Parts: sequence; structure tokens; C-alpha cells
Amino acid sequence: MLGQLIAVGNIPSARQELDTLLNTKRTVSLRLKEVYLLRLEGNLPLAMQVVESILVDSPSSSRAHMLRGILFFDQENYEAAVTDLKSVLESEPYNKETHYKLGQAYRNLGRENQATQHFRKSRELTEATIRIAELESQLSSDPKNNNLRSELASDPKFLKPLEQLLETELPASIERKARDSVLLIRAAGNVPDQAEDDRLAALRELGEIGRASCRERV
Repeated sequence: MLGQLIAVGNIPSARQELDTLLNTKRTVSLRLKEVYLLRLEGNLPLAMQVVESILVDSPSSSRAHMLRGILFFDQENYEAAVTDLKSVLESEPYNKETHYKLGQAYRNLGRENQATQHFRKSRELTEATIRIAELESQLSSDPKNNNLRSELASDPKFLKPLEQLLETELPASIERKARDSVLLIRAAGNVPDQAEDDRLAALRELGEIGRASCRERV
């Protein structure tokens, strides 16, 4: 609910929902949403204060570094933004949003060659994400089409964005879809360094998810 309110720009309702949740628990996920909401409310100093406190408790949080990088960018501190955004890409090299924001930071620093590289990477990853959706749609109507399965499995850039998507907080239905997609790609084979026992385990897990899904629909 909170994520949806933020996504549609209903800031007053999002603030009310967040304050209610924070009164009962202060998880890292909720505190990150607080940073995002404070930024939308225009309170950059408090947003920075909260994200700094998150990084004290969770110094390796990629989402916190991403948000701090965006806040530095908003404050026109582009060098600091570059440092944070580059640290995100060390653990999430397929994060298209980070590539794009890093490109913007480099452009504002006058480093056009580096900006162009990251804009290009962001575009490539966006196109890969769109192609994933197209392949999934085609596979839903033709699940035994080995050519489609092979295309999904042939390039790790299809797998990585989905795996990183699963590291974020998602509605259950979307998380299941993303997890199914990861398993489908792994089960299709041809993924570099994919051990045979891992592939078979993925096949078994994919089957279990399918059976559970069928039971839920009954």
C-alpha cells in the first residue's frame, strides 16, 4: 500500500501510512521509504540525516547508497553522488536506474565520455527488460517453444535484472512472477557457469511454484 501511494504521488496519504507503520516498527525497508518520501516532500536535510543513520546500521545497503547518491545529486554535489552511485554498481552492475543517474552526474561534471557510457548501459538494460516482458508473453502462450527459452537463457543480462529485482521489496504477485522468470531462465539451461544440479533444482522449484499456484486458484 505505502509503495503504491508513493508511486502514484499521493504524498499526504503516503505520509499518514508511513507514520502509522513507523510507530509500530522501524525496519530498514521502512526507513528507506521514509527517505524517499522526505525527498518528495522537499525535506532534503532530514532525508540525508535519515539515510546517514541507515548507513551507520547497514553500511553495505545498496538502496541506501543509491538514495544518498540521489540526494547528493539533488544538492548538486555531483562528485559525492558519483562515489555513492559507483558503489551501488559494484554490487548491482545491472541496475539501469543507477547507470542513468550516474550518467547524469558525470554530465553535470562535464565528463561526457563517462556519461555516455552509462546512458548507453542504462538503455541496453532497459531494452533487455522490455525484451524479457515480450519473451514471457510469448512463452505464456507457447510454453514449449525452445527457441524462446534459449533466447532467455543465452544472455546473462536477462537473468541479472530479474535477480536484482527480487532483492527489492515487491508485492507478492510481482515477486512470484519475477522469481518464476528467474527459475525459468535457469531451467532453460545455457546460463554460463550454471551447474547441472543447480539447473535441476531450479526445475524442481519451478514445478513446486506451479503446483502451489494451481492450488491457490482452486
